[in-house]
Amino acid sequence: MELSNDQQLRDLVRRTADLPRPFILLGDFNMRHSKPGKEDPGIAAGKVPANFDGLSQTQVLDAMTLTLNLKDLDQELHEGYLDCPDHIFFRSGAKATLTPLSWTHDDPAFYDENKQPLSDHSPMFGKLRISLPGS
Repeated sequence: MELSNDQQLRDLVRRTADLPRPFILLGDFNMRHSKPGKEDPGIAAGKVPANFDGLSQTQVLDAMTLTLNLKDLDQELHEGYLDCPDHIFFRSGAKATLTPLSWTHDDPAFYDENKQPLSDHSPMFGKLRISLPGS
């Protein structure tokens, strides 16, 4: 049985929410954050239903980032809302700090010899600095 994106994210949250480790999650989620001012007030207040029952895909993405304490790299480095289904999420952990350095969207390397894109989504590139205690 193939799971939908939101079912896979629900399972990920269930398995990783309590881990104190740094975390990087990236990919084509085909899901967008709520637009500024359109967030669900319950989710924004930290009231997330068990297993994200009854939530839309947008609400699942918002609830996942809140529950796992994830930051979206592009939103950390750029002001404003980027309406994009692809994301680079991260969080620091007890033994490592992740600091956002850069994020870019699109790159000439992701086009074929006929200048056609290799995907229907523009590629995302991000850099994070990993700092360990005492380093």
